[in-house]
Amino acid sequence: MTHAEIQHQLYEEIDKLSSAEQIRLIAAAREIRRELPKGMPWEEMKRFVGTLPDEDAAEIIAAIEEGCENIDYDGW
Repeated sequence: MTHAEIQHQLYEEIDKLSSAEQIRLIAAAREIRRELPKGMPWEEMKRFVGTLPDEDAAEIIAAIEEGCENIDYDGW
């Protein structure tokens, strides 16, 4: 399911809710976001600086360039 399809279905369902139910839904969505991991602070991350071998870094860069630098004109 695409992002646009998900949004469309959400809008359809939200439109059927009362104002009070929509407010509850907003609170639930915010709670879900709060539960997501926040990431790692820089002070903890900097211990990894320089630990990735050059060969691995080159492989990662190649994979990104191959898979991410393409535009899917039909995707929107």
